Amino acid sequence: MLLTHPLPEDRITDSRERAQNYPPVRLQPSIDYHLSRARIVARYAGIEKKAALDWFDRTEKKRSTPEIVKPSFQYGRALVYLDENKPQEAEEILVKLKKQDPYNNFYLDALSDAYIALKQPEKAQALLEQSLRLKPNNAVLTINLANVHIRQEKYNEALKILQRYTHEHPNDTIGWNLLSEANTHLGNSAEELAARAEILALRANWNKAIQYYTQASQLAPLGSLQQARFDARIDQLMVQRERFLSL
Repeated sequence: MLLTHPLPEDRITDSRERAQNYPPVRLQPSIDYHLSRARIVARYAGIEKKAALDWFDRTEKKRSTPEIVKPSFQYGRALVYLDENKPQEAEEILVKLKKQDPYNNFYLDALSDAYIALKQPEKAQALLEQSLRLKPNNAVLTINLANVHIRQEKYNEALKILQRYTHEHPNDTIGWNLLSEANTHLGNSAEELAARAEILALRANWNKAIQYYTQASQLAPLGSLQQARFDARIDQLMVQRERFLSL
């Protein structure tokens, strides 16, 4: 599109003038947005945990902060406690948040991690299975349930979930990582290599991905459907590599 739709200055100016004619729109605060922001501050902003907690405290106390977004600060604190190996403090916060919003994926995701850290994976499993009955095939809940099964050493159960999950969400590296881990525990070396190859392909490391699939094909029974699947995927990755390099 960029090759055939250049953006001359007069077109940009015209677009700006048209945009200014639209009336202003006031949107209600989005709790999902603020929960996402809290997650970034707690884990991905590159600041120390104490600084993240200070940010939550300062921002929550501002007069301009709407009441509806205040649970996001509690959620952010819970993530910091989880990352600092304080699962009891995190659980206490998350249980209260869940009571306010029982099927919020942010809370369910973090609470399942807290139960795992507390060596109570059965609680996490019950929590996620109950939520999945109301939200079948939800990606966040499904991937968390697979993770719980792995922590419980129920690798075959995890495998069933992850095979379907990676088929439906092929661009999610978390799914492939968990699938690789489950196959490792089950001694499925060929499938482990295939899962690792998909992660490499998502990072555009085509040569290494093809190498892993080649190794997986060599481990598969000769003439088997598994070997044919690996070989077909190698052909696909070669095409993707050529397209990528042509750019």
